[in-house]
Amino acid sequence: MQASIDQQSFTSSKLDLLDAISTDPRLSGSDFRVAFRLLQHANAETGAIFPSQERLAIQIGITPRAVRSSISNLVRFGWLTRSRRGRGCNAYCFEVRNINHMLDRLTGLNDQFREERLERKKASYQTPFDRKETSSRDRKETSSKHLKTTPEDNSCSEINEGTYPRETIPTDHSLFGPWIRLNIPDPTKHRAALRLLHEGKMTPELLKRLAA
Repeated sequence: MQASIDQQSFTSSKLDLLDAISTDPRLSGSDFRVAFRLLQHANAETGAIFPSQERLAIQIGITPRAVRSSISNLVRFGWLTRSRRGRGCNAYCFEVRNINHMLDRLTGLNDQFREERLERKKASYQTPFDRKETSSRDRKETSSKHLKTTPEDNSCSEINEGTYPRETIPTDHSLFGPWIRLNIPDPTKHRAALRLLHEGKMTPELLKRLAA
């Protein structure tokens, strides 16, 4: 039973890592494919990875030179460490410190996409006259707000609380990020919460535990 749990945890960790790597805009498609194949060679108990570059090239269908280039990119951007194993062989180990950073970036992109979608939807229901009046009113309100308030007063907490009630567990993927940040103060628990939401396993009891 314990072996099954360990294997499940190992597989889940690999999926989290690949998910984060796939959102890194600095990496190419070939870089991701090399990372995927390297992870497929990872030892579940030790984490050791040491396939030859020629073997990776054959599996992916690219040249050994392209494999070396992708490995160098993964090392340079902090996803992979490389060491000599002896007899001209390399050993590799993946780093997980970038996962939370990429998760936060993805959450921010989802927030931006959602806001832009709401703005487009709102604009589609306005006449040209309404849009002109709204734009003029927004400029006046923004100018007045900057004169009367300090930067610390510029908070969107009330909007978040109104949009994402604490007692409601979202099913829309675009709402996951804001909901997690609103309900779970500890950033180290955000990745686990996101996985539970994606799998549809989040419950009020689990939320209470993560928010504690």
